[in-house]
Amino acid sequence: MEVAVKKKIRARVNSDYLHDCSDIEATAATDFCKFFGDKYGNAKPELKGKFIHLESVLAGCGIIFSAVQGTVVEADPADVPEFLAAPWQIGFTSAHSVKGNSKLVNIMDIIDGFLKKPYNSKNEPLQVLFGPRSKVGDHIEDWSMVLSVGMGKASAARMILEAVCELNLTVEMVTAVGPYLKNLLRMRCTYEPAATEEEQLQLALSRKNQITERPRPDPLMWASRWAAIFLKLGLEFNKEIDGRIRSFNKDRIDGFGILDYEIAFIKAYAHQTKDFVSMLEQHYQNFKVNESAVPAKRLALADLSPDTKIIRCEKKNEIWSKILKWSAVANVACMQREVGTFLRNIKDAQRAGKRINLRTNAKAFRSKDDVHNHDEVCLFTFFIPEKVLFVRGKPLRENFDSEF
Repeated sequence: MEVAVKKKIRARVNSDYLHDCSDIEATAATDFCKFFGDKYGNAKPELKGKFIHLESVLAGCGIIFSAVQGTVVEADPADVPEFLAAPWQIGFTSAHSVKGNSKLVNIMDIIDGFLKKPYNSKNEPLQVLFGPRSKVGDHIEDWSMVLSVGMGKASAARMILEAVCELNLTVEMVTAVGPYLKNLLRMRCTYEPAATEEEQLQLALSRKNQITERPRPDPLMWASRWAAIFLKLGLEFNKEIDGRIRSFNKDRIDGFGILDYEIAFIKAYAHQTKDFVSMLEQHYQNFKVNESAVPAKRLALADLSPDTKIIRCEKKNEIWSKILKWSAVANVACMQREVGTFLRNIKDAQRAGKRINLRTNAKAFRSKDDVHNHDEVCLFTFFIPEKVLFVRGKPLRENFDSEF
């Protein structure tokens, strides 16, 4: 029965977040924070009630639950506080994670791990912060804890628990996976706050860098979180980022710092449009960074920034200099081409019945790694106004499908 129940849980998760879509080119996957926000943003007591009812069912079957931490504790760097938390004590929005949303593709791996073996939070605790303006001794409000490290695990835990609640399983079926659920209803946490939000981000991401079992923070994650902090502080990204990177990398060796190719994109981030960023974020929801169309090293493209864009023609050639000039539109089209080519090649391989292993062979599905890729896109985007004149009312994307 245990195996059958686990399959039901995984199928429910797939239905809720992946929408049972078998089309590799579809981008309809739903982020954890969006799913919970849309469904329970105005119904948090209902969600807590579901989790408590599930706990009571398990307790009625003889499973014993330890008490959770009820009040804010004092930080102690010499003896880091540890305690148990319930899933309804930890927030589920992107604001409740120092690093931002975890990628769905990574969360799904964690879910598989939690269903294969009960989560041992004693060995892999969540690192949490208490809500803003919390004082030692204050009651811990529901959905108030912020995750410094462990957003992926906390997300996976809530996704599994919510799926179980929605499946209306019998008591016997719930009991069959009781040990797995018990460990998700009580998760061990540590509390190590930093002095500032930026220092907390650096602490969280540096620890993520050092733990080989966790995916390395990608440059988009670094850049977007730093950008959010600079915005709050009223600072200009381009004026601050070099100093922040140098400060972070000081005394960090053996790949634990931010690498040169990661720095290249972080510095180019401020020049990208929302369309570019959202497209990349959506792609990374569905594919692990190293198994995607645009792994981190591929983002280290000088042409993505007006500060480093290479004009590959003679300086006297005014027409080509104008065509190859940097533009944000060209960057968006370049990303669209990279992702589109990758997905189309995978789909072609699927149709041909070929075995696909992105862990070892993602490179085979990417577009050619050529210095002229961006130049070709610049040519297309330069003539978009002329192209529009000849599409005769058809969507522009339809006419560019063969190129992008």
